[in-house]
Amino acid sequence: MRHLLIVVTMILVAALILFSSSSMLGAARGFELFISSVFPALFPFFVCISILKRLGMFEIRGKNTAGAIIRIFLVSCISGCPTGSLLTETCFGGKSPSLSLKKRSMMSAICNLSSPVFIIGTVCTNMLQRPKLAYLIALAHYGSAAIMIASFILINKKSFSFCTSSHPLGSQGISSILPGAITDSVTTMLKLGGTLVFFSVIISILQDIPIINKLFPAEHAVLFGILEMTNGIGLIASSGVNIKTTCCIICSLLSFGGICIFVQASSVAGTDVVSYLSVKLVHAILAWLICFLLFPLFRADSLPVSSGIDETLVVSRALAIGELALCGLFASCFAILFSVLISGRTKAA
Repeated sequence: MRHLLIVVTMILVAALILFSSSSMLGAARGFELFISSVFPALFPFFVCISILKRLGMFEIRGKNTAGAIIRIFLVSCISGCPTGSLLTETCFGGKSPSLSLKKRSMMSAICNLSSPVFIIGTVCTNMLQRPKLAYLIALAHYGSAAIMIASFILINKKSFSFCTSSHPLGSQGISSILPGAITDSVTTMLKLGGTLVFFSVIISILQDIPIINKLFPAEHAVLFGILEMTNGIGLIASSGVNIKTTCCIICSLLSFGGICIFVQASSVAGTDVVSYLSVKLVHAILAWLICFLLFPLFRADSLPVSSGIDETLVVSRALAIGELALCGLFASCFAILFSVLISGRTKAA
């Protein structure tokens, strides 16, 4: 692995020299995006979360480990990445970790979610220009994560009985809470900003490679989305691909998060690469399937214009109900399979 990283880094250095102008433009765009959008959107959330963390909101009390996990999950749904990784490491990591690195990495992957502000404002309103699709995309994204976190809690219930809070967070003085929260948040934001700028440079270089530009729009979007989620979503939204495929790909990219989000998560928490990316891949597949099955219920033209009860109306409603039932059946089966997967991995850990 070390030799591979050396080779990849040398190739990147050569690319930075060959595509120096693109690299500078990419760095400038990444920095502008961080200053104008990412920092204003995330910094207040990070300060508030750090305050709650210091007040002991995420501290494990008694044997109520499941309650702490649910609180982490719900806060992560609101605040976005990489809050899930940060809170997981705070509660279950540290010098005396309560959970193994693999379990923490899996939980971190499940809880690293996009915020509703990003889904509604950036993705559905600005990129897709269809705000109503936010209901579908949010349901697929958060619903698949809810299934996975419920499975994680059920399978690891026995091991949770040995968990204790490794950080007595509620014992700090009131006067030191806000300054400490601001300091921690600025440090975290600088890590995120550096990662965003770095991946913006890589994407700018790739855009100048002719063979990359010959890919189909969907392939182009998925490639860049695997590297950096926002770029990939923007490309697929403007690619002209049919709206159902576009929504499914967007749900997958949101749930996978991209390598950039993984690096951001690793910068604030210890992460096992295989465990994290495996869970993220499962999350992306599940979100894609839920979006695919539920799309007819949210499509703007899914209901007939006629108000009469005709054959078309009956058939369309029957198909919608059938797809909803199939989705529920699939989600149940998937939860069982995912539970078996986690069970095997945690026993090995």
